[in-house]
Amino acid sequence: MNAEQAIDYALSLAREHREPDADVLLNRSESLTIRVLRHTVEKVEQSTAQGLGVRVLKNGRTGIAYTERLEPRAIEKAFLAALENAELPDPTEVVM
Repeated sequence: MNAEQAIDYALSLAREHREPDADVLLNRSESLTIRVLRHTVEKVEQSTAQGLGVRVLKNGRTGIAYTERLEPRAIEKAFLAALENAELPDPTEVVM
């Protein structure tokens, strides 16, 4: 699942659960480090990090959850966790 599909899927879960006050954040970063000593490459490191966060506002309460896996089951678990987390804090005024 690519980034756009992951976002669309998370938002479709919000519609399916009739949660109009939900948003999604997707972050992806890539890093390449090359260490050169005396004109010779000593070390090459490459890394990629990604994650999808879900925020749900329900009855004045905010729930947030996150996953690093862009797979339907992982996104669904994050969404459901955000819903559950929205029941924990005291109500506050949040503007989206």
